[in-house]
Amino acid sequence: MSENDKIGVDRILELLPFGEDKALVILKGHLLIEELITEILKIKLQHNPLAINDRTLERWRFRQKLEIFWALAGSELPVFVWQSIAKLNSIRNKMAHSLEPAEIDIKIAAFTLGINTRIQSQSVYLGDHLALESAVGFLWIELNGCLRRLEAVNGMAAKEEAKT
Repeated sequence: MSENDKIGVDRILELLPFGEDKALVILKGHLLIEELITEILKIKLQHNPLAINDRTLERWRFRQKLEIFWALAGSELPVFVWQSIAKLNSIRNKMAHSLEPAEIDIKIAAFTLGINTRIQSQSVYLGDHLALESAVGFLWIELNGCLRRLEAVNGMAAKEEAKT
């Protein structure tokens, strides 16, 4: 993880419930991911002629935000990250709209395995006992890094504009 990626890590460490109920990890993790996607979209759409404002973004559903983000920045993240975020959203929806979602443990296991097999050698992997937290944390780190890179580029562009 680069120094740029470490900015904001305190937020996920404070808000993601490590070692807690899976439903709480999914729900809070989903909210943390959505928060980053919203911030990225604010940067990506700030000069949009359609004037998509913060209020409009707040009304969009997670899936809408993800699809717009993917369309605008598809190459900025690996395909499996996009797919994993979509899976997290699907799991969250099943948990939020059903008291006893069918096969939810299987879906969570597939979600975590899909990410953790790729990251087991990285420092973000916290071990099998925190596989879900590792997977959600990895997605958050990827999106946080994307946000920080966009902020850096946006800051440089603003400085160049000020010169002219």
